[in-house]
Amino acid sequence: MNELTKSDLRERLGNIDQIRDVLIGPHLREYNNRLEQLERGLASVQYELRNRGEETRQTILLELNATADLLEKKIRNLIIKDEEEKFNLNQQIDNINKRILAATQELQDSVTAELDELAENADKRFKSIQTKDEEEKSEIRQQLDLVNKRLGGSIETVSQTFQQQTKTLQENLQATRNKFQDEITELRAQTIEELERYSSILTQEKVSKDDMAELLFELGLRLQGKEFVPELQQVAIFTEELQTIITDTTESPDQSAKDLIPENPPEPEPKVPSNNPPRAKVEGSTPRRTRTSRLKG
Repeated sequence: MNELTKSDLRERLGNIDQIRDVLIGPHLREYNNRLEQLERGLASVQYELRNRGEETRQTILLELNATADLLEKKIRNLIIKDEEEKFNLNQQIDNINKRILAATQELQDSVTAELDELAENADKRFKSIQTKDEEEKSEIRQQLDLVNKRLGGSIETVSQTFQQQTKTLQENLQATRNKFQDEITELRAQTIEELERYSSILTQEKVSKDDMAELLFELGLRLQGKEFVPELQQVAIFTEELQTIITDTTESPDQSAKDLIPENPPEPEPKVPSNNPPRAKVEGSTPRRTRTSRLKG
């Protein structure tokens, strides 16, 4: 009686599925519904995430493309601007070079004109001195002849003395003339050399206004040919003294020959050295690198 068979047990218990359905059926259905809702929500979330991810990717791609296009445009603009600046700089450099060449040519023409004018004035001055010398010689000879006729026998000594002085004067005048000619030749050579040096400096370097003014000031000092003025004044003084002696002799023919001869005839003074050094370097001149850096600065 205690031992139950399976069939008996089944009969007593009934269908297990029915019992389970009766006991936990509503809960199972509720859990199944919740699981289905969760699965549908998860699928919706996944779909929404996929859509948002795609939209985000498209947005990022668009922004990246726009940024790349903008950067490319900026780079192109910078390249164009750089080329324009280079072109403008090249034009400015060409203009500066043209101005320097024009200024150099103008300065060279001006210095050449001044040099020609200086040479012409020197030639005129030399010819005038030579003509005056010839006239003075002729006048002295005429006055000596007149004195010889008036004084008679005693004039021979005076004539010899005057001839000796005249010869000395001629030699001094000839030496002075040769000295003047040598000085004119030397001055011309120095001026041409300075012109070539200044032209070379102005052609090879960019010179500032201060340095150019110093060079022109030095050249102007070198172009002032005043070294032979003291000698001319001394010759003129000696000629006036000689004229006074001859006039006194003409007015007093009985005066002795010793009184007619000057005790200390003036001799041409030695050449006064010029205050301007012939080849002195310009004070405050700037080396090539300093001038170039100053111009570039």
